[in-house]
Amino acid sequence: PPAAAALLGAASFFEGYDLNIITVALKPLRTTFGLDQAAASLWIAIIYLGALAAVPAARWADRRGRRALLLASILGYTVATGVTAFTPDIGSFAAVQFVARFFLVLQSALVWTVVAEELPAAGRGLGFGWLAMLSALGTGWSAILWGAVLHPLGLSWRWLYVAALPVLGVVILM
Repeated sequence: PPAAAALLGAASFFEGYDLNIITVALKPLRTTFGLDQAAASLWIAIIYLGALAAVPAARWADRRGRRALLLASILGYTVATGVTAFTPDIGSFAAVQFVARFFLVLQSALVWTVVAEELPAAGRGLGFGWLAMLSALGTGWSAILWGAVLHPLGLSWRWLYVAALPVLGVVILM
């Protein structure tokens, strides 16, 4: 149905956006938290370990149903991303982003699984291409928002994380 396709597409767009904010805003993040390149790399590695728990959670969805867990994962990464804007230090930033990574990877696994199961074989390539394109556009949007709007206006990297909050409205509507 169109509403389900819109939700899956929006989830993929915001997944691309949220996953890549950290790379778009890495230099100002390092400055804010007083990190050299090696320390920043270590913290980012820790953050990405949040993806590990998504594998058993996705398996759990195989047995319990995907819809509720998909919506919960979208809500989870949106809230975690929004909370990131208010983190006072690198430890809290990493902890909240660790949680966000868990939900982002879980959401991505569920979206791709739903498309694989729901689309006929002849339409899966287009469905997967659509998801990948929307994720890439989300990544690009974070770069555009930072490079063309926020940074030139002298605004903090934190606004990139606040800008992720509208996805809550999309989830509520869907």
